[in-house]
Amino acid sequence: MKTNLLKNGAVENTAVEDATKFLTYGSEKHKFRNKFVALFICLFLFGTANIFAQQIWTQAQWDAFVLNVVTTGAQGSVYTLMVDVGTPGSPIGIITTPIDGTFQGTLIGNNNNRIMVNINDNNEYVGLFRNVANNALISNLVVDGQITGGPNSKAIGGFACQKLGRRTQKY
Repeated sequence: MKTNLLKNGAVENTAVEDATKFLTYGSEKHKFRNKFVALFICLFLFGTANIFAQQIWTQAQWDAFVLNVVTTGAQGSVYTLMVDVGTPGSPIGIITTPIDGTFQGTLIGNNNNRIMVNINDNNEYVGLFRNVANNALISNLVVDGQITGGPNSKAIGGFACQKLGRRTQKY
């Protein structure tokens, strides 16, 4: 992808123009649609995060994510974790209690993110999430640390204890 600064100060994105030329094949009415398609192709090909995802950078954003999971299951919501959780220097502290509720959304680890946990819990299900629905997706994420159950615990897991949904890439 090449970006050019024009004489009038505007920026020309040649990747979008090149993709548009590739997709343009006929009448003028197709050019707008093809330019729109080319823009989205470029957005996803050149490494931008999911533009529809809610990004998690701070403790407040993590807390809002947890609250959404507890109250609604985060059904249909997409979250991208932009920083490590619980590592030295991280703006988000180590996780010490499981997230209640059933996670039904998408959590993307952004290819290299780590969630540090130190959970000691006596409930039936112990993990980062107590439950993950079959329609949930957790991707490109590492859970690291210690998870300990008590005498009442039936299941202990890294991401979840029950009904893990689709999984992709790193674990």
